[in-house]
Amino acid sequence: MEYPLSKIKVAYHGVDTQRYAPDEESRLKLRASLGLGLADVAIIATARFTGQKRLDRLIHAFHKLAGEYKMSICFWPGRVLWKMS
Repeated sequence: MEYPLSKIKVAYHGVDTQRYAPDEESRLKLRASLGLGLADVAIIATARFTGQKRLDRLIHAFHKLAGEYKMSICFWPGRVLWKMS
């Protein structure tokens, strides 16, 4: 489905991503603690469970990626929803 450019609006981050970006060491530590290698994919979602957020698209994307990568994980704040090896 194509959307007219006139209906698209950019919603910038509400957080300064330069200031609050993890350093490489912290990133690698977190990936290791979750059992993620450098080539593994992590899909992160922080949206609330509402129809407006179109989480069906997230689930569909996760399903497609899980067949292409050794391990794919979908996170939700505070817990891991799916883990496939």
